[in-house]
Amino acid sequence: MGLFPDGFSYFTTGKSEKDAMDDPLFQPLTSDISPEAVVPGSPRMARETFGITKNCPSPEGWVDYFYSKEGLVLLSKGSEDALWEYAENDEGEQVRIYTEGIDKEDTEGERFKITPNYGITVLIVGYPETPDMMILNDSNDKPNRDFIKFLDSETQAKMTPYAKVTYPLLYLTKEENDKTRDSETDLKTYVEQMEAKFITGVEPLSNWDKYVKTIESMGVEEYVSIYQTAYDRWAEK
Repeated sequence: MGLFPDGFSYFTTGKSEKDAMDDPLFQPLTSDISPEAVVPGSPRMARETFGITKNCPSPEGWVDYFYSKEGLVLLSKGSEDALWEYAENDEGEQVRIYTEGIDKEDTEGERFKITPNYGITVLIVGYPETPDMMILNDSNDKPNRDFIKFLDSETQAKMTPYAKVTYPLLYLTKEENDKTRDSETDLKTYVEQMEAKFITGVEPLSNWDKYVKTIESMGVEEYVSIYQTAYDRWAEK
């Protein structure tokens, strides 16, 4: 059975949204060792970074805009006349339709050409996609939310009841941040390198005690203590 991590399966398979509804979400497994179904839950927040030209007259305004519904549309679907344009349907309503020349058999491929919000984390809030945000093939088409409804149903049935936040987003004080800044980079690099070596067999597991002594000498105990303090501070709120 083929499995892959992708909330929108048609991104991976190339199927249409209609055919993608034959691809169910995979429910968390259980075993004798882990009898309780559990899946990592979102803390509903994320730390993002962004770049902006020094010539921008209002950088704060642009960042705020990206978190708005209009900013979501810009980053996800591009500006008017790039991927879409406004049209009026027979009922006198203004809707979005694909511009002339867009391959309607590969709209995701077309969208990829004009927006960074395609497999890359961007500064947005995940507003529900309402009909006024959708792009139609023809002005008189009716917005089709069947796939979104399918995805919501699958998520609510198979994921939401078993979701737990694994670790919250913690904020350190300036003093705590100063103490961990240098050691965090060194520890992360070394741990990731040794993880790969242990898995591939380049480093024998008989050297585990040596590995532990090395990270202890790099200040891992103080590092863990600082984050434990930050976690306890978060848990008390």
